[in-house]
Amino acid sequence: MFNRQRTFCFALLALCSTQALAHTDSELVLPKDGLSVDFQSSLSYRNEAVARRNEVYRIPGALMGGEALPSKKGLGVDEVFLVPTFRIGETYGFLKIGRHLGSEDLELDHVLVGHRVLPNFAIEAGKMASAMTPFNGQHVLETNFTSRRLLYDALWGGQLNDEGIRLKAQFFGLETGVELWKGASFPARQSESDKSAADVYARYHAAIGDSHLTVGAFAYEAKADLRDDDRYAAGHSHGTTLALDPSYFTGDVSTQGAHFVYTNQLNPDWSMGVEGEISQMKQDGRLSDATHDAAFASKIVGLWAEAAVGYQGETLSFRSERLKIQNDIYGSAALVLSEKLGLADAEDDPYRYSVSYKHRFTPMILSRIEWSKDSTTDDKKDVFTAGFVFNGPLYTSGSPKE
Repeated sequence: MFNRQRTFCFALLALCSTQALAHTDSELVLPKDGLSVDFQSSLSYRNEAVARRNEVYRIPGALMGGEALPSKKGLGVDEVFLVPTFRIGETYGFLKIGRHLGSEDLELDHVLVGHRVLPNFAIEAGKMASAMTPFNGQHVLETNFTSRRLLYDALWGGQLNDEGIRLKAQFFGLETGVELWKGASFPARQSESDKSAADVYARYHAAIGDSHLTVGAFAYEAKADLRDDDRYAAGHSHGTTLALDPSYFTGDVSTQGAHFVYTNQLNPDWSMGVEGEISQMKQDGRLSDATHDAAFASKIVGLWAEAAVGYQGETLSFRSERLKIQNDIYGSAALVLSEKLGLADAEDDPYRYSVSYKHRFTPMILSRIEWSKDSTTDDKKDVFTAGFVFNGPLYTSGSPKE
């Protein structure tokens, strides 16, 4: 359906080779035996909102969609999740029920079931976040900051979360995976044909003493068939419903990226870490609405980097993010659709700088204070945020984690 056959054949061969060289040091870590239930919640106050309440949140030049909704001004619950997890022998799974940043209603976010076939090879299926990067599955309350990374809003609709199957393997420090998706979620869109989405990824983990380094890369391919931005539609329950004239993208989506994570426990009190990512998404196809049609080609390059230093229960972090967007629209309706969808190239690259201070009261409770220089939209703002996070178990049973 699109040019990925050789890539995925190579990935499957890599997976088979990995499981053939199984070693006890390469065992995939599973949840502990039995049942556990975790509760996660974050409460924040912001002096400003990135987008006004009755305005569409749109990064200039980007085709938005998925769950890319902005945080709100004032005091409110950013995210709340209930996460039951189970394991029986080599079979495991979890649910994630809750509300993510920008939403106002509860939803079933994850439904995953997995089975470890061999010590270093497992199969997982369900509605789940992609594992192509270690950051895609994170929600805001699991990071040092109170906002999603800009790259994920622009490229993945906040998070690549779809229905599908994952084959993953680990051999010593090498972690590999293949994910085959239904293609029902942004940036893909399922149709009645065989169009879908898929990705492959690989990461290498190395450790020297108390220093840990992870480097990885991924490739994602998808087809979109009449994909629209339904974030504010009546059937997409996020509280705010706006009357929008729908527009659609039909075509190919191709994304590649690389990332790294480095941490160092300098001594019992001090630690430091640096992590970052660069990704490029190309979209090639057509834009349309009820009366207009135009050819469309887009390239978005997104990158971000974070640095953090910790002392006991205190953490000071800095994040820098930037997007480079290039769009080409052809045809008699090009100007109309470009203005309607906000695709005219922005005068400046969208960017954001953030500084965060985190204080951990207990292993489960922490506070965050953050300042951001937000230039992701045409309305540039200084956003100050303060809040609390609870993240911990409500119930556990079974043996200690492997």
